[in-house]
Amino acid sequence: MLQCDFSQLPIMQGEREVKGVISWRSIGARYALGVGCEKVKDAREDAQVIDANGTLFDAIPTIVKHGYVLVRDQKDRIITGIVTASDLSLQFQQLAEPFILLREIELHIRRLLKGKVSPADLASLVTADMPNKKLESIADLSFGEYIRLFQHPDFWTTLSLKIDKTCLTDQLEEVRKIRNDVMHFDPDPMTSKQLDALKDAAKFMQQLFELLPS
Repeated sequence: MLQCDFSQLPIMQGEREVKGVISWRSIGARYALGVGCEKVKDAREDAQVIDANGTLFDAIPTIVKHGYVLVRDQKDRIITGIVTASDLSLQFQQLAEPFILLREIELHIRRLLKGKVSPADLASLVTADMPNKKLESIADLSFGEYIRLFQHPDFWTTLSLKIDKTCLTDQLEEVRKIRNDVMHFDPDPMTSKQLDALKDAAKFMQQLFELLPS
C-alpha cells in the first residue's frame, strides 16, 4: 500500500469473491487501540460494493463515509475496479470547473460594465422580436447582449479599452457557444480545447478589469 500509494486494498479470492477490504484507517485503528495487526485478517473490514450500472451520485454517500466503493459488473459478477474519494474529487472538478469559469467570466464582464451602462445603452439592446423585454440593469442582460453592448461603437468608446474590439467580442462569442452547450447539458463531454478557451477568457477578462482606468 505504501509503495503504490494505495489507501485501500480489496481482499479477493478470485475475480468475483470479495472477502473484505483493508485500509490505512482500519490498520491505524487497530494500532491505536493496541490490538495486534500482523495479518491481513486482523485489519479486515466489510467491503462496500456497488453495481456497475449504478450512478456515481448513488455511490457518493458510501464513498464519503468509507473512502471508496468497489464496482461489480452485473453480468458476470466480476469486480472491475474501485472508485475512491480522490476519484470523486477529480470528477467533481471536471463537472464543476466549466460552470465556475463561466461564472467568473460573467462576473468580470459585469465589473467592466459597472457604472458605465446608461439607460439608453440598455434600451438599444431591446430587439424587435422581444419588444417587451425589460432591461433595467446589467444584471438583466444575457451573455449575447453583453457581446452586442461591446460591439456598439459609442459604448466601446466609453469603455476606453486599448485593445482590439473584434478580438474581445470574438473571444466572448466563443465563450457564449460553449456556455450554451454547458447550460443545456450537452451529452458530449467538454473538450480540452473548450476548457482551455474558458480558462483563457477568464484570465483575459480579469486582466482587462485590472488595467481598466478607474
